[in-house]
Amino acid sequence: MKLAIITPGGLTNFGERAIMLGTVYELRAQHPKAIIAIFGYEDLKSEDPHLFAELHSLGVVFYPSLITGHNRITKLLRVVSMAFLPRLFLPAKSYRFLRQAEVYAKGQESLTQDYGLTHFVDSVLEPLLVSRLTRRITLFGHSIGPVYKHAWFARWAVKRFARIWVRDSRSETALLNLSYDPTRIKRIKDLAYAAVARYAPALKSTKKHYLLVPNAAICTSPQRTDEYMTNLRQIITELLKQNAQVIVGSSVTADDWNSDYRLCRQLKKEFPKLVLKEYRYLQEFLADVKNARQVISSRLHPLIMATGIGTDVLALSRSPKVAGLLGDLGLQTVDPFKTLQLEQLPLL
Repeated sequence: MKLAIITPGGLTNFGERAIMLGTVYELRAQHPKAIIAIFGYEDLKSEDPHLFAELHSLGVVFYPSLITGHNRITKLLRVVSMAFLPRLFLPAKSYRFLRQAEVYAKGQESLTQDYGLTHFVDSVLEPLLVSRLTRRITLFGHSIGPVYKHAWFARWAVKRFARIWVRDSRSETALLNLSYDPTRIKRIKDLAYAAVARYAPALKSTKKHYLLVPNAAICTSPQRTDEYMTNLRQIITELLKQNAQVIVGSSVTADDWNSDYRLCRQLKKEFPKLVLKEYRYLQEFLADVKNARQVISSRLHPLIMATGIGTDVLALSRSPKVAGLLGDLGLQTVDPFKTLQLEQLPLL
């Protein structure tokens, strides 16, 4: 039996790495003798040798990414070519494997219309292109929606997939509203939970620090940035007043518009007592999550990793996916742009 994992996500995001690892754990448990291939992650061995070794021990093989190119134009040409003539524009080995395999699109935010063109290509377009080769595709642990517009497209797109396994109740409702067959829907936990359950470092949990993980992606305007940073400063001031150790770092290593470390460095400059950590590997990030008294973040997967390990969280987010996943756990989110009240702040 052959299993193909597509849409692996970016290596610059530890959440994506954790979902990928959780996907492999789950598929290997269900199919002990299957050949499992990941389409992408060609640079994993150099980027995260610990994670590469773990996947290698699980018998994973790596194939080239499906959508390649040095810029948007070359990627667009690749997409158009694959859409019309996939057999000619895919490597023969990749084409044969995908035609023969059960395909799993790793958990993403499919048809979540908050992220624009880049996210659409990463999480929606690749599974649709592969559906030209086979309909044996499972969207595995996805969020679906909210679908604000183009519902006609969303309704058509979801019917290209044999099964959709969603990671929260809001996604299930969104799928039903798109008239997707309810017998082909299954609710599962975010696959990062499966990853941290087995991969979290085997360390005694000391609960000695607070871990602050900012999110630059939600700072969409100068006003939003100012409101968000004001709340982070308030939290840091309160913790330092109580002589708490506060680590600031990020689950995203990218150094672009989405650079959380830009915010981390700014906070370190304003609060010299902060401990700034620039993580490279999923394993070292998980160690600080596990040993934290509380993880304070606006990013989904640091919150998921924390709740999966048993670390308390303060979720500063108004994102539907964060509210949906934490809501299913009975946890609340806090608006990151409204002035925080004393009872919402972490206390020793």
